[in-house]
Amino acid sequence: MSNSLNKEIELIRYVRSNMLKITAGLTLEQLNKVPDKFSNSIAWNLAHLIITQQNMAYKLGGLKEKQGIVWFAEFASGTKPLRNLSYEDIGMVKRTLVTTIDGFEEDYNNGVFNHYSPWTLHGLMQVSGIEDAARITCVHEGRHYGVITALLKLVA
Repeated sequence: MSNSLNKEIELIRYVRSNMLKITAGLTLEQLNKVPDKFSNSIAWNLAHLIITQQNMAYKLGGLKEKQGIVWFAEFASGTKPLRNLSYEDIGMVKRTLVTTIDGFEEDYNNGVFNHYSPWTLHGLMQVSGIEDAARITCVHEGRHYGVITALLKLVA
């Protein structure tokens, strides 16, 4: 694995770990609440990170989606919460935040992304390979960390 991607994976793990820490102990009501002037909840944001990272790494890279990721489609970009998540759902989201990055790292080390097909992000930025996708994922996750931090102040 390249040093650059090692750092990207480390950063994603770090941000996700912090998100799990700052949201630990919140009630279902707090996790699912959509405050005024916001479009989504903390629960939605956490699940959204999973589907976005998986889509950028696998689906947009021309690879088959991972088993179980279909459940997260309701949290894709442009969606809003369709329902309140249960404690079981939240537990699965929190576990999947960890397992998807572990799986991504393993797949990268096993050369799964050697034939990554380039694509364009929002018609503006060329994503030439998995390294670009991982860097964009870091920025995206940092952005949502900020959103979750703002939501925390309104629901806690």
